[in-house]
Amino acid sequence: MGHIFANPARVGCIAATMAATTLTVAPSGSLAQSRIDDARSEPRIINGQEVLAGQGPWAASLRFQVAPTDASSTRHICGGSFVSPLLSDDKERVEDWISDDPNPEWIVTAAHCVVDRSGNLEDKDRLTVFGGARNRTNPDGRGQVQQVVEIIPHPQFDVETLENDIALLRLSPPVANSLPATRRASIRFPAPRDTNWINEPYMSVYAQGWGTTETGSDSLLLKEVQLPVVDRTLCQRKFSIHGEIIGIGMLCAGFVDGNFDSCQGDSGGPLVYRAEGNIAIPRSPEPVLVGVVSWGIGCGRADLFGVYTTASVYRKWAEEAVVAEIGVE
Repeated sequence: MGHIFANPARVGCIAATMAATTLTVAPSGSLAQSRIDDARSEPRIINGQEVLAGQGPWAASLRFQVAPTDASSTRHICGGSFVSPLLSDDKERVEDWISDDPNPEWIVTAAHCVVDRSGNLEDKDRLTVFGGARNRTNPDGRGQVQQVVEIIPHPQFDVETLENDIALLRLSPPVANSLPATRRASIRFPAPRDTNWINEPYMSVYAQGWGTTETGSDSLLLKEVQLPVVDRTLCQRKFSIHGEIIGIGMLCAGFVDGNFDSCQGDSGGPLVYRAEGNIAIPRSPEPVLVGVVSWGIGCGRADLFGVYTTASVYRKWAEEAVVAEIGVE
């Protein structure tokens, strides 16, 4: 994966639909802006495979209703990950993030999925989240749709450099216990106990999404590609040739030779650590959200890895954002 991709369905057609709320926009001139345009026209997970049952219940499809009065105009625009904060009794702090909650009311996604190039927020009334089924067309009615209630992008998100490319979306409550945790479930943010391994170079991770495949057609089924985390110094060296900086909140994953990657429709989706095989002592017995699909230059190109927002860096921000949102009730 990895290239700045934003909402595939809305490019060039709904740019003017954003609400009046805005973020600060950095000066123009970075290659990131042209990279965004490239990614929007070049969406795909490259050389991935279908996600098996139970291996991606946290993956969510973020959808936008293009025509305000026409529900049939709703389109998949980005991915996301279901998360569930465990609040203290007084609701003044998040004590932890719950794994395997089948009734999540939050997702984490990329800020560029819900903020346009001018810094305007998407109209939340036209955003929904679909989860609980690997086939996003939901042909057998196995999934469920939740309305987006609130959009909370990182306040320092930079629409040009894509620094701090992360957002939380609060959702309407799902129909309780309507889906088993093997179909819809939350994934946890990295915890302090994970700091000794969570962003370790060469660690195997999975990027997941419904983006267009290498064949050029939309993927109706959730797909994933297995990638190694890339040493930060190596990644910065490769991108500096193109005048790009890998910020402190960014993580690289991919192969030097390219070929395995993600693109546009995968933006905002999960980069996950998942223990598999005969591992005597897994780094974590439950899956962990390592990153959020953010950007890149092209898709699957040699020496140009996918770039992800580093989940561990933003755990504290996410907790503060949740408490602030709950506090306004």
